[in-house]
Amino acid sequence: MTDEIQTFFAFVVGKGLRAQRLPVKVGKETMVGKTVNALCPIDSSGGKVLVEDGDWTATSDTLVKIAVDQCGPHPDLDSINRDTVA
Repeated sequence: MTDEIQTFFAFVVGKGLRAQRLPVKVGKETMVGKTVNALCPIDSSGGKVLVEDGDWTATSDTLVKIAVDQCGPHPDLDSINRDTVA
């Protein structure tokens, strides 16, 4: 009986250690570099994007302009021509 318990726990611990080495499948780490729809202008201070039916905050080194702002007024970005799509 003791050997069976040791074998069981060795199996469970082995599977747990192996699972820790698997690549990430969920969370913000999987979103870096994806092409998504911007909901409002995005700059280095942030903006909102739609990713897989969820709103997320995104940043960009270059300004991303959009045709229709779905996030409301942005006092820091008033000079953007919102009729232009980037």
